[in-house]
Amino acid sequence: MADTKASWVAAAAGAAHVHLRAIDAGGDVLSEDHPPRSDWHAAARRLAGEDTLPVVACGLPEGGLRKVPATPIDAALAAQKTHGLTLAAIPGLAQEAPSHVTNGDETAIAGFLSLNPKFDGVLCLPGPATTWAHVSAEEVVSFQTCATAPLGQAAEGWLGLRGAGWDDTAFETALTDTLARPERLSERLAAIQGAGLLLGLEPEAARGRVWGTLIGAELAAMRPYWLGQQVAVVGSGPLAGAYVAAITAQGLPPIRADGAAMLLKGLAEGHRRLAMGA
Repeated sequence: MADTKASWVAAAAGAAHVHLRAIDAGGDVLSEDHPPRSDWHAAARRLAGEDTLPVVACGLPEGGLRKVPATPIDAALAAQKTHGLTLAAIPGLAQEAPSHVTNGDETAIAGFLSLNPKFDGVLCLPGPATTWAHVSAEEVVSFQTCATAPLGQAAEGWLGLRGAGWDDTAFETALTDTLARPERLSERLAAIQGAGLLLGLEPEAARGRVWGTLIGAELAAMRPYWLGQQVAVVGSGPLAGAYVAAITAQGLPPIRADGAAMLLKGLAEGHRRLAMGA
């Protein structure tokens, strides 16, 4: 039976909040909190308690950056005392040409590889910035990121679209069209507005066209990563499902892994390496 006392705290920083979890010796989550990123240390101290348990975090600037090719998490992960915490911040990955960085995706990659150490191929991690990472021999060889999600949200706002979900047929048609002619991305987005005004395009179809157009352009740009490769999509929710559908439509049905679970597994891997070096 797992210990009911916390052994460490997992911290995953997002754009606005930090997801904190108190973890016991058996790997079970005992309690959680979602404080704002601007003031998360106090909440972390409450979960760490008087014993000042180690906090293993990702997505924080304190971690710095490591250049690829590299393992997703440094074997020599170390902790430092800061804000009353014993904090081990996992570094992001960096690539100079073209210039890209990760802010937490390296940790989800580590979680995936801890379960699939022989995986050789490409990981697609949909999120605020979608990461495409070429992985071989448990290292990230190279990677690129794409700003598809914020562009999609901006396009929905510009078009006045509300709600969630989209028409799958509209998504698939826009995906195919944009993969064939990605240089027409801007025009195709503007045409959605025209179709709404002139042809009565329904919001669900408009949303499908927005996301099919943007993901199609991304797949065209990332073709050297996924073409002829084994691909795994590591993500959660409808956005990850859209990437799975888009990649499957290219004749490459991907492996799918839950992004939240892989991120927590990666933080646990960071804790294991921290404990080994203590």
